[in-house]
Formats: sequence, structure tokens, C-alpha cells
Amino acid sequence: MASKLDPCKDCELQFVGRNKAAQCSFCENNYCLKCSKLKTSVFNELGKDDGIFFSCNHCRIAMPSMSKVLARLQSLEERVDKMDKGVPSECNMDKIREVIRLDKEEEHDREERKLNIVIQSLPESKKSTLEERKDADKREVENIINETLQLDVEFENVIRLGKNDESRVKPRPLRFTVSDFDTKRKVLNGSKLLKNHEKYSTIYITPDLTANQRKVAFDLREEKRRREKGGERNLAIRKGRIVTLNPPQDASQSNEDHTYTDVRSRKKQSGRSSKGSPPRAGGGSPPGGGGRSIFH
Repeated sequence: MASKLDPCKDCELQFVGRNKAAQCSFCENNYCLKCSKLKTSVFNELGKDDGIFFSCNHCRIAMPSMSKVLARLQSLEERVDKMDKGVPSECNMDKIREVIRLDKEEEHDREERKLNIVIQSLPESKKSTLEERKDADKREVENIINETLQLDVEFENVIRLGKNDESRVKPRPLRFTVSDFDTKRKVLNGSKLLKNHEKYSTIYITPDLTANQRKVAFDLREEKRRREKGGERNLAIRKGRIVTLNPPQDASQSNEDHTYTDVRSRKKQSGRSSKGSPPRAGGGSPPGGGGRSIFH
């Protein structure tokens, strides 16, 4: 349970008396039982065991893989403790310690990047001085985020990533920082509207990924391309996995299905009327259209 009893981040409930709070292991905000979206039995266990981590809904969206990293780190540390008691070989211990070190570095790297956003493929300014190019980049971010998408958010630390080399063919990624996870999510969700924009349709906006995250994303895209070349269709990458989407229903087939159903419905209605049931005023089908389609 949280030791610093600030009000619930979402509903602002004050934690007094018997009201208990769950503190997010990442953003350290407090949440009541309802806003934590946890089962009561799980909620009551928080704070009793240091190995139990709670991540709020906001952090799960902004850092979907962080809990997995922490769980893996905890598992490795437990294995090291057990191997220490069993006097393992020095070689095995060195390997495990190296894995733990790399996991901790990855965790730290993700923490450093958690509020960063990257704009890819945004053309660079040709101004002669560095300050002029920086100002041009800031104006572009302002124009994309607050004028084009109309998100009204504050940002800082606008910088181009990588060495400025005139021989580069593609523009360097442009990174900036926002104030919190909600703002980050708002920017990432709003960026979908740039797809058909006259000026910005060729850029795309992503979280600031670590080297490991970029490699995983690259491998997923390569696997998706390979499977598509093999004949698979309607593939998409969702939450770190390749899934098959349901294909859209053929429009002509859908029309035929509804036509068939409407005809059947009218026949049924006609049959009821011929048996003495009073016809509907004005005739025709019942309000809301014909019969219910069997192809939903």
C-alpha cells in the first residue's frame, strides 16, 4: 500500500479512515480500489510483499513492457540467490550477473525515455547556423502538435538525433519531451490524423524506443513481410505480436444477404396478413427496415 497518501490520481478520493490506496510502482501516484481496476483480493495484498508490483492503467499504456522487465529481473535475482547457496561455478555466476546488469541498464534506459516522443522523416532545415536550425525544428513541432493536430500541449528538449552529416539521405529523427504520460498518449493517438495531411503525410510519430525495443520492432516487421510474401493476408502488429485481422465483408455479398433476408421477411409478413392479421397502416415493412440479417 502507498505510504504517501495523496488523493487518488483519477477520482481525487481522500485516503482517510479505512480508505486504502495502491501506489503505482512507476509513476508513484495513488489509486483507490475502483480506479486501480484490481480485484479486492489482489488490492489487499499490495504492500505485504516487496515482490508484488502494481502499474496503473496510464503506465500500462505508456510502458507496456516495463512490468515484464521487472518480473524478469526479479526472477533472475532469485535464481542468483539460489545458485549462491548451491555454490555454482564462477562461469555461470558471471553470465547471470551480466544478464542482470543488462536488464537493469535496459530498465534505466526506458525510464530515461518514458516521456520522449520521436518524429521520423521530418525534413531538416537548411539554415546556416545551429541555432537557426534548432528554432526551425521547434516551430515545426509546434506546427504539427498544436496547430495541425490542435492538441494544446507543452513540450521541451527538441533535438535532432545523430550526427549532422550533409551526406545523409534521410533526415535525422527529431525528439522532444512532454510533461506526463497522458500528454504522451494524446500526442501518439492524435498523430494518426496526419496520415492524409498534405504536408505531414510522410512523417510518423513514435515513442522513444531503446535499442532493444527497436530491434524487437524491426524483427516483427521483417517477420510480417516474410509471412505476407508467403501468402498470408490481413496481418497486423498489435502489442508486440503479429495477429490476423478479420477481413472486411465483401460489399456485394453483404447486399445480397440483406436482399435475401428482406425478401424473406416480406413474404413472412404477407403470410401473416393473409391469415387474417390486420395489415400495418400504410403497408410495407415494419419500422426500422426488413427482417434481421443472419449474417452479422
